[in-house]
Amino acid sequence: MGTSRNISRESVSADRSGDRARPLPAEAQTAAALPADLGGLEGVIHSPLRDDDSSKQSLAIAELDSSIVPSVRPPAEPRETMLRVGSLELDLINRTAKRGDRPIDLTPSGRIAVLELLASQAAISIESIGTHVDVTEQYAARGALQKAFDEIKKSEDRLRLVIDTIPALVWRSRPDGAAEFFNQPCLDYTGLSFDQALEWGWTSVVHPDDVESLLETWRAIWMSGMRGEAEARLRHFDGEYRWFLFRNQPLRDELGNIVKWYGSGTDIEDRKQTENALRQSEAYLAQAQRLSLTGTFGWRIATGESTWSAETFRIFGYDEASSVTVGMVFERTHPEDRASVQQTINRASIDANDFDHAYRLMMPDGSVKYVHAVARAARDASGGIEFVGAVTDVTAAKRAEEKLHKAQGELARAARLATMGELTTLIAHEVNQPLMAIVTNADTCLSWLTKANPNLDRARQAAERVVRNGHRAGSIVKSIRALARKSEPEMAQFDINDAIGEILVLLRSELRRQSVSLETELSDDLEPVTGDRVQLQQVVLNLVMNGIEAMSAVMHRSRILRVISQLQESGDVLIAVMDVGSGLDPTNIDRIFDAFFTTKPEGMGMGLAICRSIIEAHGGLLWASPQQPHGSVFQFTLPAGINRRGADNATWRG
Repeated sequence: MGTSRNISRESVSADRSGDRARPLPAEAQTAAALPADLGGLEGVIHSPLRDDDSSKQSLAIAELDSSIVPSVRPPAEPRETMLRVGSLELDLINRTAKRGDRPIDLTPSGRIAVLELLASQAAISIESIGTHVDVTEQYAARGALQKAFDEIKKSEDRLRLVIDTIPALVWRSRPDGAAEFFNQPCLDYTGLSFDQALEWGWTSVVHPDDVESLLETWRAIWMSGMRGEAEARLRHFDGEYRWFLFRNQPLRDELGNIVKWYGSGTDIEDRKQTENALRQSEAYLAQAQRLSLTGTFGWRIATGESTWSAETFRIFGYDEASSVTVGMVFERTHPEDRASVQQTINRASIDANDFDHAYRLMMPDGSVKYVHAVARAARDASGGIEFVGAVTDVTAAKRAEEKLHKAQGELARAARLATMGELTTLIAHEVNQPLMAIVTNADTCLSWLTKANPNLDRARQAAERVVRNGHRAGSIVKSIRALARKSEPEMAQFDINDAIGEILVLLRSELRRQSVSLETELSDDLEPVTGDRVQLQQVVLNLVMNGIEAMSAVMHRSRILRVISQLQESGDVLIAVMDVGSGLDPTNIDRIFDAFFTTKPEGMGMGLAICRSIIEAHGGLLWASPQQPHGSVFQFTLPAGINRRGADNATWRG
């Protein structure tokens, strides 16, 4: 039988007499060559496959697939592209086969048919030799061919077992992308038969919303000729859709032409659900940050690398960017606050301690924002220091606080005016006394001057008394005007004892009218305090008036009011007002500083509440306690020297 090329490997047999050698026919040579070409198949089948690498799975499957018909593997040069054995024609390049004009499908069953045909052709050729070939050689050729057939059948079974055991959906398609093979897990999962899934039938189990995008992705991969991947939802045979990651890998011949596509699908539904949950959590966090006006940030000291959340970018007025620097913070920091911010950052980078800092931002449009930054230090995986923190836009809160302070100031002024209204008669008396003394001393001065022999020394003394009483009256009027005027708080250093003395002068007439003895113990070694003089005088006025009223029902013991100032070990100044009245009700002692709480039938319940707010605004404390055996003690403290809180408030008011 003729062939399109000469068989390069010859099997030579000797006749019984051993005097000559004849080559076997080409068909027998081809069959005999099969076992030798299968030598590497066992190693390929048992080579390890990684379940987590679908591309490597695809390549391994391709290797197995190409080893099934080793006889059609192109030989070393020189070689022909076609091999004909009888009516069987094999294309060695494209790995296709046909018998006559009918193509043979090289699926596992098709390949077995090819081998059977080769075996048949070889047997016919061997038998046609007749007496020219020893019968022993015929049996040897048939045995070799049967052995090759058995080995390939075993290889087919092992290959099928490997492919069907891979924990993934596996398929193979032609160069145009049409599917021609699916492993059993793929068919089991979808519920499709092999014929239903062939070509493009598999698209029927892809989610309708994903079909178009998946096919577009595949087309792009096929056109590029490169490996690729896509995600889509695939329907289980029970109707449930789950997300899969699909990967395609091309198989090329020695000329670089794509002869097959191998692919795999991996279930990623759990990963998708986790990703969706994470995205939803991030969305909730972003919305919460936007609602609370709080952004987050991270800062690695070693590298200077910073990360900001979207809300942090919004607070600082920057567009979102992948790179963030500390310089961006300084660029937005108010010029008056840059030094303190620089000091905070420097200290944090050296000491690696947590920090809590409030400062202002100057925005490009000239507006001012108030922010509060808090950060905690932690060590990252490499042992470096990383700060994780939050920055809050407190502008609205500061504006509201300013309005509250203003409202409190108005209320405090109203309370002062109400108190002054009650003291109008007493104040008039206090002012009238120095005025009467002025008139008397002026008359005396004139009398000494109009005598025949004017007594200038006596006249001078009378004039000096006029001046002193004038100053006294002016001081009283000034104090009254200060208490009654409407003005912004003025933070300044002053002597608290002098401020207390001015109030006590105004209350002398009330003290006499109520038969109250005043005792003062004002320390001489006090540091100046920083605050609003008028507001603190209002506190003293309210506490003294409350003490006087608390003793109004005392009849059988002396009414004594003591006012004390002293320096605490902490450096704070303590002011105490003590009375011997009826004392405080233990059930109400925690409520007396609440707004609108009062024990007086005609009271408003605002005096002590206002007093506490004033003291706390100055960085101090106000409290009350019983005094044994009678009465009560109201005390408050003020920081001596520079009052940081008062100074900060003045800065915020900017």
